[in-house]
Amino acid sequence: MPTPITNPAGYVVPVALSFADASGAAALVASANPLPVSFSTGLGEIEVRNDVGNPLAISGSVTPIWTASGKAAVSGSVAAGAQTGVFSPLPCRDFNVTIAGTGAAQLERQFAGDATWYVVLADAQRQALPPSFTFSEAEAAVGYRVNVISGGPFQVRLSQ
Repeated sequence: MPTPITNPAGYVVPVALSFADASGAAALVASANPLPVSFSTGLGEIEVRNDVGNPLAISGSVTPIWTASGKAAVSGSVAAGAQTGVFSPLPCRDFNVTIAGTGAAQLERQFAGDATWYVVLADAQRQALPPSFTFSEAEAAVGYRVNVISGGPFQVRLSQ
């Protein structure tokens, strides 16, 4: 739809979008020359439309995003004064934490290249949660473990 020119301006500032065609020259986006877009989604077939409802030309592939992480679970019985092995979840995906037992235990994490273990979920916070819950980590190469401070044994599982 053409943009109407209204007084007092008497002009319109033209704006155009272009992309590099096969030869590298600028090609203006138009109905006959749509902007090439490519992406993958796990949602199945979708149709993308512009702001006036016309379909856009899109090519891509559908890839499921809810596949298993392939990470081996860390699980077992942990006594007072001991820790689980290290579990490093894939970033930006929830992972499962189960800490079941009587006593004090906390969830800790360690960043790549750092020898220090930081408390993520102190025992008082853990006791307010159900024994099994999900947690998320945005950074890659972060290790998690459960540290049993007292009591126990605790049945522990870290998995994704």
